[in-house]
Amino acid sequence: MDEPSTKFAKSEKQPPAPVPAIRTWLPMGAALWFWKNARKVVVLVVSVTILLLGVAMLALPGPGWVTIFGGLALLATEFTWARWILKHARERFELLKEAAINTWNNGPAVQPPPRKGED
Repeated sequence: MDEPSTKFAKSEKQPPAPVPAIRTWLPMGAALWFWKNARKVVVLVVSVTILLLGVAMLALPGPGWVTIFGGLALLATEFTWARWILKHARERFELLKEAAINTWNNGPAVQPPPRKGED
């Protein structure tokens, strides 16, 4: 008696099992959009939370600016506009750093006026 599993010869590959249909409460287009953009949504929510915590830390004790730039860097991993803002913030930071170093080494760029009675 032939066994039912011997329908195919041992050298032939058996066809793959059918993939069950995915049931979702969203229309298929919306479900695909959701799963394609789920990472962006998570990054957006987490980084906006970090940004808000950083803004709060400007008034409260904590590393406010570091947290703000960290949240912006996280946003820049997914969004082009955040990458642009981060690039310009870095450039501005470098200019401020150079100005601070020059002021520290050479004194202020604008000398205060002399006091009355001093020459």
